[in-house]
Amino acid sequence: MNLSWKLILAASIVAIVFISLIFVDYLPEVPEEDQALIGMVTKVVDGDTLDVEGVGRVRLADVDCPELGGDAGKRAAEYAKNQLNGREVEVVITQDKDKYGRTVAHLYLLNPLGEREAHFNKMLVVSGHAVIKDYPDAYTPQEWCPQLLHKYAIVPYVSGERMYELPEGYGA
Repeated sequence: MNLSWKLILAASIVAIVFISLIFVDYLPEVPEEDQALIGMVTKVVDGDTLDVEGVGRVRLADVDCPELGGDAGKRAAEYAKNQLNGREVEVVITQDKDKYGRTVAHLYLLNPLGEREAHFNKMLVVSGHAVIKDYPDAYTPQEWCPQLLHKYAIVPYVSGERMYELPEGYGA
C-alpha cells in the first residue's frame, strides 16, 4: 500500500470517528447498568412508596395508588406489604430523586436464584391497586407496559393531585 492510500484510509477513519461523536448526543439515553440495584424491602409506606435496604425511600415509577385516607389506598398498601415486606427486589432507577427526595424506579421481584420474577409496577395495575401515569422520568408507559395500554388508559399526570379511589376502567 503506497503512502497516498494510507493517508486516505487514515483520514477516512478520522472522519468516521468524528461524525460518530457528533451524533452520539442524538441517541436515546439508556439508563446505565449500575442504576439497577438489589436490596431487601424493609418497609412499605403505602401502595407505591417503600424503603429498600441500600437504596432508601423508593417511589414506583409511572404508577399511582390511591392515598391511604381511603379504603382503596389501604387495600393497595396491604397488597404491597403482602408482596414486598422482607423480599429481595431489583430497583431500576428511572429518576434520581423526586421533589420529596425519593428515588423513582421500576421494581422487580426476584426469585431465590436472584432472577427477575415479576414487574411489581405492572402487578399493582393488573391487581386493581394502581393506575398508569406518565410521570416525568426516563421511561414512558409505552416503553414499559405497552401490552397493558390495550386495557388501561394512561391517567394524566397533574402535579399535586391526590387520588382516593381508582377511576372507572381500573380496579380488579
